[in-house]
Formats: sequence, structure tokens, C-alpha cells
Amino acid sequence: MPVQISDDAGVRNFAYNSFNELETDSLVADSVTHLVTELGDDIGQRRERII
Repeated sequence: MPVQISDDAGVRNFAYNSFNELETDSLVADSVTHLVTELGDDIGQRRERII
């Protein structure tokens, strides 16, 4: 489920998996996208964070 928030800093996008756990977080500011991706294991524990 994507969620988008806009303010003076830019546009922030969040994407969640089917368990409502955050998977992707991005910020677009001054035409530059900053992306954070979090990956989890089979039981939902955070395993990896890619920036």
C-alpha cells in the first residue's frame, strides 16, 4: 500500500508489504530521489537495509 506525504522539504513516499510492514521509504527533494529499502526474513525480522 503506497502512502505519499508532501511538504516544503519535498515528497516522501512509503510502500508497505501485505503485512503492513514498511519496505521502501523515499524522499524526492530538489529533483533528487533518496531511497531506503528494508528487507526482512520469513518471520518478519529486518535483515537488510539498503540506502
